[in-house]
Amino acid sequence: METAAGVRYTAPNQTHRDAPVLIRYADDFVVLGTSREQIDQVRDCLTDWLHSRGLSFNLDKTRVVQLADGFDFLGFHVRRYGTKLLIKPSAAALRRYRQRLRREVHALRGLNAAQVIQRLNPLIRGWTRYYQSGVSSAAFASLDRYLWQLLYKWANYSHPHKPKRWIVARYFGSFHPNRHDSWVFGDTATGRFVVKHAWTPIRRHILVRGGASPDNPAQAPYWATRQRRTSHSAGPARSSKASKRVPELRT
Repeated sequence: METAAGVRYTAPNQTHRDAPVLIRYADDFVVLGTSREQIDQVRDCLTDWLHSRGLSFNLDKTRVVQLADGFDFLGFHVRRYGTKLLIKPSAAALRRYRQRLRREVHALRGLNAAQVIQRLNPLIRGWTRYYQSGVSSAAFASLDRYLWQLLYKWANYSHPHKPKRWIVARYFGSFHPNRHDSWVFGDTATGRFVVKHAWTPIRRHILVRGGASPDNPAQAPYWATRQRRTSHSAGPARSSKASKRVPELRT
């Protein structure tokens, strides 16, 4: 597909400055180019390439935009601000996740704190690990504030006749032994607590070495080392050259 799109490399992980860049993840991909004319040419080439394999573009999802206007890709929002490229959780992804949190906490009414913790922690860890390679610190902090409100409402629903100070003392405190945070939701009986989104560290995605293939037995040590280094991270790969591209073709 890269050959059909006209991608050219001057070094591993380094594309020619005038050539397009293609980023693929499963059956979704983005093409970044230097001009609208180049993007139109790449689209025509990829249309023929896909047609020869019995495939075609999804016209409802394919569009051409300026990188300065930004676009969503696999739950991320990619946009260039001046000379800086920022990749953040998309607004749509944040909205869906907040809705999921709200449904989960609402469904947990009538259960105890230990069951709330058991249900929420895997959800929080999975979501934050997917987005920890992006510019996600502000999003994580806002989600913690939102979840605190949901859990506080849950606690008030569970004890409608108790004063607020009693509710706070029962469910919120410094449950994490290594963090000076007295507003962690936890279970006093077990000492377990709901992890916070902001506790997930931001770790940038490490590009795959150019030409590396998991199907090449000779490169097994490289992939084993990479797996150890990147096992904490999830999410789609992205090119370090993206900040210099202007139009993009998304499908």
